[in-house]
Amino acid sequence: MILRALLTAYGALLCASLVDKRAKRGVRKVHDAVRANAHLVASDEKRWKRSKVDPKTLATRATKTRTVVFIRHGESTWNEVFNRKFDHTFPVRLIGGVIAELGKFFARDSFFLDSPLSATGVAQAQALRAHFATESASRAAKSQTKGYVGDVVDVMLGLRGKSVIASSNLRRAVNTTAHALWCRLSNAKANDKIIIHSALQEMARNVDTYALACKKGDFVPTQTLAKELGVSSVDEAKLFDASSNAGQKKLNRKGRDSMREFAAWVMNQDADVVIAGGHSIWFREFFKTYLPFDSTCPGKKKKIVNCGVVSFDLSFGVLPEHGEVYAIENVKEIYGGFAK
Repeated sequence: MILRALLTAYGALLCASLVDKRAKRGVRKVHDAVRANAHLVASDEKRWKRSKVDPKTLATRATKTRTVVFIRHGESTWNEVFNRKFDHTFPVRLIGGVIAELGKFFARDSFFLDSPLSATGVAQAQALRAHFATESASRAAKSQTKGYVGDVVDVMLGLRGKSVIASSNLRRAVNTTAHALWCRLSNAKANDKIIIHSALQEMARNVDTYALACKKGDFVPTQTLAKELGVSSVDEAKLFDASSNAGQKKLNRKGRDSMREFAAWVMNQDADVVIAGGHSIWFREFFKTYLPFDSTCPGKKKKIVNCGVVSFDLSFGVLPEHGEVYAIENVKEIYGGFAK
């Protein structure tokens, strides 16, 4: 009876979608939910055969090196419900989330799928933005003094050197990246864009890792970004480059392959620094994979905190005995850092 009722309702929605845009978005939401739950059941992306080649073997034989900056997103609505304490407030948070999800059924929006920043996450991102705005002003003044050298943060903020900005194709990462570098991105003369790179999409089963920007070249929906930034509007075409968004991750995706894809992309950039907005599990797996086996860096076991910023050097080389090898060294916590 329930299945028949659901099929009847879906059939009615399909018919309505032929003439009504809201119904069409509802059909897409149903498809998104089915696909996201299929990934929840079938995904095995965090399991792969680990390489036995110690990244340390690259040592002095690297042919390319880039500095990479990871920016983890702020707290999401999914985190708000499921990652806080499972106490007496959990049922209230869960019911509130379900009600919010139902209210977004006919919109290209969701509470659980591709979960956006929560109110706490927005506050965290705004604090990050304020921090780097202050840093930018301070460093710009210092750069005028004789003997000032600067560091990776100067390059990150666009004060010197070459850098590119990338982000996962999930909303919380895109919005956090925009917040972090708004002092740079809001400068019309700089003409900087955030490159949406689907290789950075989080590697986990949960439906919050499903991208609403699920088709090749899709812009990430950022309906709340302008309000968060305190501006009248955000021009997607000017702020984002979605050419590297290959769309939704496949059911048979392996995290190893997405990390290697991103690492290869980093090495192909004509830049001193590559900035990447992304996710805790993806970042932790990247450190586990490319740090030397004997490294005691906390990044192997600990997540970067919400809105945390960490930099490191990524090297690449082709070794006759092992083929292509990537290695991480010089890990530095810039803001927030790793969980304690």
